[in-house]
Amino acid sequence: MKKTKKFKSIDGIKALTNLGTRQGVVAERAKDYICNVFKEYAVPIFVEKFDTNIPVVQKATLIIDGIIERCIGCGMTSGDIPVTNIASSLFSSRFLIDTPVVYVNPKCLVSSPTNFSFAPAIAISPKIVRKLLSAKKATASLQVIKQKTPANFLLVGNINNPKTIIFSHYDSLGPGAIDNASGTSVAIDTALRCFYEGILEETLFVFDGNEEISYDYPTYWGHGYRVFEERYQEVLINAKQVLVIDCVGNGVNEFIQDEKILKLAFPLKDINKIKAKTFLLSGDFDDLMEVYHSEKDSLKRISKKSLTQAENVLFEQIIKIV
Repeated sequence: MKKTKKFKSIDGIKALTNLGTRQGVVAERAKDYICNVFKEYAVPIFVEKFDTNIPVVQKATLIIDGIIERCIGCGMTSGDIPVTNIASSLFSSRFLIDTPVVYVNPKCLVSSPTNFSFAPAIAISPKIVRKLLSAKKATASLQVIKQKTPANFLLVGNINNPKTIIFSHYDSLGPGAIDNASGTSVAIDTALRCFYEGILEETLFVFDGNEEISYDYPTYWGHGYRVFEERYQEVLINAKQVLVIDCVGNGVNEFIQDEKILKLAFPLKDINKIKAKTFLLSGDFDDLMEVYHSEKDSLKRISKKSLTQAENVLFEQIIKIV
């Protein structure tokens, strides 16, 4: 019998980022990759299907003094955008959720659609912002359609009464090496380790395919997590601990329990019911913002040493209550 090669988190990140932006049909390919990994190791994996709606940009346009400039659409509806409505995407989109806006992430050198609006919106780089501020004439617009698409969350382990539930999402905006191919790959590695250590029956790993974007108002992110919450509410309530793995592998990874951050990373409808036992494992947030939701969030940003540390920290937290 051919010996199966050991799974490595760095290889998982490479495979996922090679797919590109993991939305719609590409998210389905990411789902297939994850399923195939577990099948290769003879670990059962269950697919829960659901439907979602995502915005699909047809055309995003910014013209400054007659020159077409690079921009990325990050709005839910079509229309013109007043170019004077410039906002930092480092602030919560809740404040501009219904406002046509030009977003800029001042920490990222390229267009970084950190936030989305339920109005026409685009994201541009700091360099383009400087051009826009000195422009004699500029116009911006967005054409987008609302597309119904199938999505999934994948279950590995004890579906009925796990002591620990581990969540990660595999969809992305951009290549998404840090966000969140890293968390997905670390979760895969840890699930396989739990399998070989004989403790997978005590845990449940949930891989979500629709975390980044949906038409849920006003919290457009986290839709797949809320579908799980609705279908497995009792399992969620009865678990001893809930661990969310998001954006690791780019620095020292730590479990945090800050309420504001938890609600951003894991926006359940009834998060207050489980927040005392819920922890987020994450890496260097400042480093993440330099590439967030952009083409720069690539494999180059990942440290193998940091990935190993994330795997060890996660496994140690799981076995605390086994």
